[in-house]
Amino acid sequence: MDDDGSMEIDLAAGYYGEIDYKMRYKNTTGEPFDWLYIDFDTLAMYAEEFGFKCEKCIEGEHYDYLACLTLKRQ
Repeated sequence: MDDDGSMEIDLAAGYYGEIDYKMRYKNTTGEPFDWLYIDFDTLAMYAEEFGFKCEKCIEGEHYDYLACLTLKRQ
């Protein structure tokens, strides 16, 4: 963060919510897989663009949510 409170975002970089995720339980570790943290407005925008209806079904206290995606009928 800069002194004035602003932040620089590299628009050429990947989406900031894209991460590699690996799950582990006791002595078993899975293979890494792609995980995406995406804000609801961005999800809704892309869903609409690709023919889906996006509805926020549940909203949590920490910017978390459950979204329902349904394919729009042609």
